[in-house]
Amino acid sequence: MRTITDVRQRDRLEAARERKRLRRYNRERLVRNAPLLATSGTVIAIAFWMALTR
Repeated sequence: MRTITDVRQRDRLEAARERKRLRRYNRERLVRNAPLLATSGTVIAIAFWMALTR
């Protein structure tokens, strides 16, 4: 017989584990997309600079 506190605690543990997994996944995705973001940011910055100095 499981009590409601047991169920609640297990839910909280699973939620924490899920959050941790999501955070790690987001960090990996950020690291993977960092070069792409840097290049697009550089291109935008150069275009902006050329538009300003023209």
